[in-house]
Amino acid sequence: MEKNGKKGFSTEFQVTLTAVLLLSGMIILGGLPETLDFSHKAAPMPREIKNEAYYIKAIHERGWCGAYYGGLENVPPEFRTPRVCLEGIKHGFGCIRNISDVCPNIDRTGAMALAEHGGSLWDLPATVLDTEIIKTYLKHYGNLYGIPTDYRTDEMYVYAVAVNPNSYKDIPNELKDTTMTRTVLMQEPNLLKHVPRHLITRALAIEVLKQDGLQLEVVPLELYSPALYRTAVENNGKALQFVPFEQRTLALCRLALLRSNEAFDFVPRRFFLPDDNGGVSQLSRLLESHADKRR
Repeated sequence: MEKNGKKGFSTEFQVTLTAVLLLSGMIILGGLPETLDFSHKAAPMPREIKNEAYYIKAIHERGWCGAYYGGLENVPPEFRTPRVCLEGIKHGFGCIRNISDVCPNIDRTGAMALAEHGGSLWDLPATVLDTEIIKTYLKHYGNLYGIPTDYRTDEMYVYAVAVNPNSYKDIPNELKDTTMTRTVLMQEPNLLKHVPRHLITRALAIEVLKQDGLQLEVVPLELYSPALYRTAVENNGKALQFVPFEQRTLALCRLALLRSNEAFDFVPRRFFLPDDNGGVSQLSRLLESHADKRR
């Protein structure tokens, strides 16, 4: 090669050759220094710190909310703080049971949340349980079996029925009186089966049947009467099934069919038979009158 009229290697070639020789020597003597590490290995990612905030976030975002304890069984015991327990309760959808086993450090705020979300209050520590929490639970759920026995006082029973009529079925019969019973039945007629027999009168039964004719099924037999049958069937034609068979008159069957086509199944067979006047059955006339009424 010539440069400036002289034979020899160019300057660029000499520099490149020198660099190659230096690198080769370094490799032979002990490898490349760390500053020339061309492996490009990624630095390890820092591990996520698992603390109270981490588990609260997990309860919200990782699908734990459908778990039996609102996700709390996935939280190590040392991180089941009152705040973490509170979030688990809020996301437990009423499935929280034996909360003191899962969260022995639960505080009053958590206890109130438990009451608002339908969790049983049975095993809450006495230090976090009070009348206000009990009333909150009853107001939302009315299930007296969810509260400790010590709080089942006469006053609490009356309060439970006042805020939630369905509590009526759980209170002792000796506390049920005429006024309470009528008030409850006007809101929830299906509770008639929980009324002590001595409180059920024919007048009360008629009031209930005006709201729900199917309750004829639980009216005491000794109170049965044509007026009761008519009241029940007028509300719901399917109540005909609870009328004694021999008491199902043609007029009552017609009324039942006017109220519900499904009542047809409860019409006595005798109305299907032809009569002595031209072979037309009473049922035919019944259906004709039924059709005329519908027009």
